[in-house]
Amino acid sequence: MKVGDAFVARWAYQGERPEPTTEKGVASAEVKLGAKFPDSYRAFVKSFGAIESRIELLSHIADEELDFAEIQEFFEPEEVVSTTHDWRGRGLPSEFVAFGSDSMGNLSCFRCVGGACENEVWFFDHDFEEVETTSLAFSAWLDRFATL
Repeated sequence: MKVGDAFVARWAYQGERPEPTTEKGVASAEVKLGAKFPDSYRAFVKSFGAIESRIELLSHIADEELDFAEIQEFFEPEEVVSTTHDWRGRGLPSEFVAFGSDSMGNLSCFRCVGGACENEVWFFDHDFEEVETTSLAFSAWLDRFATL
């Protein structure tokens, strides 16, 4: 079973799917950002690409009054670079790299230190310009959604 299989089966938009990200695309983004992505994230985007989740994920989280944000979309590697650079000028701390967003435009991120991104997922609230940890590694973070 690949990282993210359960998430994709349960929540990914079932329309036209994006192409999986290539190793070249991932590596190019890493060079531009000066940091290597976690292996689990690399495996996910190379298997599924920049997928979007169905609106039912947000609805389920809201209906159950869960205290965490959904993931609406995962970014293509070049969008990871451009979004990260754009948001660093608008409050995202420089050690964070944004790999996706929720329906409100808040960001899901990795913290990168010493040329490597940590596996833990962080949440950037753009309204309050605050970053908080989810306390979950990327694959566990995906599994949390998959088990809803």
